[in-house]
Amino acid sequence: MALLQRRDPRPMYEAIDPVHQAVHEKGMYTISKTFKGVANNAFVDIHIVPPTGYEAHTRIVIVCEGKAYFTSYVGTTYTNEGTAITPFNRVTNGDATTAVVKFGTTPLVLGTQRGDDMINGGTGGNSSGGTLNQDIESIISPTQDLLLRVQNVAGTAKDIGFIVNYYMRKTT
Repeated sequence: MALLQRRDPRPMYEAIDPVHQAVHEKGMYTISKTFKGVANNAFVDIHIVPPTGYEAHTRIVIVCEGKAYFTSYVGTTYTNEGTAITPFNRVTNGDATTAVVKFGTTPLVLGTQRGDDMINGGTGGNSSGGTLNQDIESIISPTQDLLLRVQNVAGTAKDIGFIVNYYMRKTT
C-alpha cells in the first residue's frame, strides 16, 4: 500500500482492487456469450481451462429471461470439446494470450460439483428477466478446468447470457 500525500496530518493508505489493477496491467479478460432461444429443460455450458502454469481468477454473471438453474463443476470429461470463444482483453491494445474457453461442449461424466444456484425468473418462473443474485468468484487452478452449466426451466424457450471477467496469475 502506498502512503498518499494530503493536507490532513493523519496517514491515509490507498487500497487498489486487484481486478482494477489487472485491467491497468492489460491482464484482464472477458468472455461474453449469449445463447438465444434455449429450449425448456435444455442446458448451456461454458468450459474454461487456464493455460499451463497459470490460474484464472474469475467473476461470473449469468442472466436469463426466465427461471433457470446454475451449477458448476471441476474435472468434467467430454465427448465433444465444443467451439472456441475468443476472450477479449479489457484494454483495447492489450495482449490476447489467455485461457481456452469453449461452448457447446458435450459432458460425458460431470466432475465434482462446486456451485448450485437458482436464477429467479419472477412470478411463475416465466416472467421477463432473471439474474444470478450475486457475482460468482472462483479461482481455477492451473491443473483444473471449470464447467459453468445453466438449465432453462422457465417453461418456454429463453435467452441465457454469460459474462465472465478474469485475470491470470502465473503459478510456476
